[in-house]
Amino acid sequence: MPVMARTGRASGARVGGASRRGAADSPLARFCRSLPGTTQDVKWVDDLVFSVGGKMYASFHVDDRHRLGFKCTEQDMLRLVQIDGIIPAPYAARFGWVSVLRRGVLGAAELRRLIRKSYGLVVEGLPGRVRRELEEKAGGTRRRRPTRSAAGPAGRGGT
Repeated sequence: MPVMARTGRASGARVGGASRRGAADSPLARFCRSLPGTTQDVKWVDDLVFSVGGKMYASFHVDDRHRLGFKCTEQDMLRLVQIDGIIPAPYAARFGWVSVLRRGVLGAAELRRLIRKSYGLVVEGLPGRVRRELEEKAGGTRRRRPTRSAAGPAGRGGT
């Protein structure tokens, strides 16, 4: 008989087809950690949440790494909820969130694309100061407007 962990579950027990550490170790969680300015914490006991600028953009169920939620556009939400295994996120659908309930509903590349888009939607809604700080931390990867030089607008001279 396995030894019981403090959580009341057997240590190393598999719940929902994944180990207790499943969400934190998943490729999608690692992908979220790679996005600039991302922080993570566990909320509501069972959700590993990824945020940027203090705003959530993705959430994974701790016990089942294949259950996740993310913010999306209205058009994406309308399309995604037509897929068996994806529903409007309980308590968060009004904010544009969907829940993926099981493995294989969407491919890994599509999930990464949607999570990156969720991250972008959240970043767009952040105050300008916070967005600029994120850009600086990311090494200024965003294209900047050309600066005006003494030669005239957008650096075009009359030579």
